[in-house]
Amino acid sequence: MKKIAIFGTGYVGLVTGACLASAGMKVVCVDIEERKIKMLEEGECPIIEKDLPERIKKGVKTGNLFFTTDAKTAIEECDVIFIAVGTPTKKDSEEADLSAVFAVAETINKHATKRKIVVQKSTVPVGTGSQIEEFFMGKAEGGHGIAFFHAVVSNPEFLKEGNAVKDFESPDRVVIGTSDEDAKKVMSRIYAPFMRTAVGTTDRMIFMSRPSAELTKVFANTMLAMRISAMNAITELAEKFDADAKEIRKGIGSDSRIGPDFLFPGGATFGGSCFPKDVRALIAVMEKAGIDAKLFREVMNVNREQRMRFVVKIFEQLDCSVSESKIAIWGLSFKPGTDDVREAASLDVVQSILDGGGKVALFDAHAKESFRVAFGERAGVEYCDDQYEAIKGADALVILTDAMEFRSLDFEKLHSLMNKVVICDGKNLHDPEEMANEGVQYVCMGRPVFTAKKST
Repeated sequence: MKKIAIFGTGYVGLVTGACLASAGMKVVCVDIEERKIKMLEEGECPIIEKDLPERIKKGVKTGNLFFTTDAKTAIEECDVIFIAVGTPTKKDSEEADLSAVFAVAETINKHATKRKIVVQKSTVPVGTGSQIEEFFMGKAEGGHGIAFFHAVVSNPEFLKEGNAVKDFESPDRVVIGTSDEDAKKVMSRIYAPFMRTAVGTTDRMIFMSRPSAELTKVFANTMLAMRISAMNAITELAEKFDADAKEIRKGIGSDSRIGPDFLFPGGATFGGSCFPKDVRALIAVMEKAGIDAKLFREVMNVNREQRMRFVVKIFEQLDCSVSESKIAIWGLSFKPGTDDVREAASLDVVQSILDGGGKVALFDAHAKESFRVAFGERAGVEYCDDQYEAIKGADALVILTDAMEFRSLDFEKLHSLMNKVVICDGKNLHDPEEMANEGVQYVCMGRPVFTAKKST
């Protein structure tokens, strides 16, 4: 197997590199951040991701996995180069910022001494592969230094944070977008070890055109975001008629044409590094092409409005004004099992409370430090090491992730530590009637409200 270089040591780059190395391939991961590279060389993992630290340590120990800031040597020595850098939303528009992608392309062009297979792993708008290819071709035809007609392949990732290693090693599909026959053969060999463990019995390696592969990734995330927003859109109507959104989910989810996944109603709406960014990017590409994107724009509108509707519910439960309140928050990441707080509900909820003059006490088993970095040090914000430490003297408890430790509650501690036992559950983890029987003033989204029994 040819040696592989991976540019970018974020979630996608690290998981890809570590899993390929674990399968016996020689992999070098490249990044410009020296501190991170040094940490990785010592076998340490800079992110929270299940099973990833073990894969990194194994790769380093076996001599299959290397880390470097030396892009030149990596490009010269490797025949296959994965681009796995970030493509965040631009600050001044909804478009994806592709500057890091093209910076890698420029670096490849500068140092390549022969034709390479360039694999676009980053999530990019449809047409990006053609732009990269045109960039390489322009350099080759223009005679600006050494340049080659590199094969550009789209190979989008379908990894779920918190389960990324398993998703990579046991994929439900591997999408490869290219018309280059040599690239098809090489990509088939790279992914062959994982086809043995792929979900299902049929071949899960899907070859298609490069634009189709690019659009498959972005549209897959958009479809999942649509399901979440569709479920959240029905919660307000359910509340009007005392219907239960969790029962509705069970009813429609049992339909084999629909299924139950990504239909969890709640106030902690979708966030993270993928769904919001990719829906925005799809909207931007469609509108740039003169196509009405109102359906997908409404997905984002519902997500934002549901989050703000949940904030209003929190404020309505307080016996005091927001400015006099202390509110405990459990769950800061956009999902449990990760330290990723990008576009997490916690950012908006905490900001809204502070804007109202209130104070917050925050707990998350993994994301406390990443939230502190993203949100900054602010007056009125307390970071707690224990979830029940956060509720001391609190006027309300807000739950924003479905982490396992939040699924069972110590009611004795709730009643002894809180000023009043008010729980605003953004993930609908608990049964409203059972909470009321425990003397909890419990509020969630799209479910009936029961009056809390007085505690004795």
